[in-house]
Amino acid sequence: MASGSSIVAAQMEPQKLGVYFGGKVLPPKKDAPEGGAWVAKHEMTGWSVIMTQDTSFADRFIKDYAEDFDGLFLASTVLNDTNESWLASYDEGECTWSVAHDGSSGDKYHLEIDGNPPSLLDAIEGEYRALLDEQDDGDPIDWGQEIPDALLESLIGMSHDVALGEPEVLAYFELRRTK
Repeated sequence: MASGSSIVAAQMEPQKLGVYFGGKVLPPKKDAPEGGAWVAKHEMTGWSVIMTQDTSFADRFIKDYAEDFDGLFLASTVLNDTNESWLASYDEGECTWSVAHDGSSGDKYHLEIDGNPPSLLDAIEGEYRALLDEQDDGDPIDWGQEIPDALLESLIGMSHDVALGEPEVLAYFELRRTK
């Protein structure tokens, strides 16, 4: 399995969103389960978030549920080994916008934008492009990979690198696959 993580977020109760993981939503805990999949609600933004180290989860969620999903959801994946990341917004089964970075070609400036993402993307992109401009040619850090993830954090209050934490989160619900 590729190194990274997947996130799916929607504005609904965590127990309802967690069922889409394909298993059971266990009783709430104060802290996030270590290394496992979980769902939690960010109390300040209202988004419930499923996070898993299964990097194929967001793609499968779109394939299996986007068409019939009632409302808006965001899906995102970060692949650490290949410096790839993407974020997409779906509403009533349609992709309304997406932002993707593919650093596997070595192009740290690569950014593919479809649709009309939130305008705050411009400031985020400017911030990370400035970091790229300051880098030496041999610098291994791919700041372009951070752009979709920074947009995700701006929208829902968390990113792939930052776990939800108290006091913003009421409870974590561990997810266990049964399928």
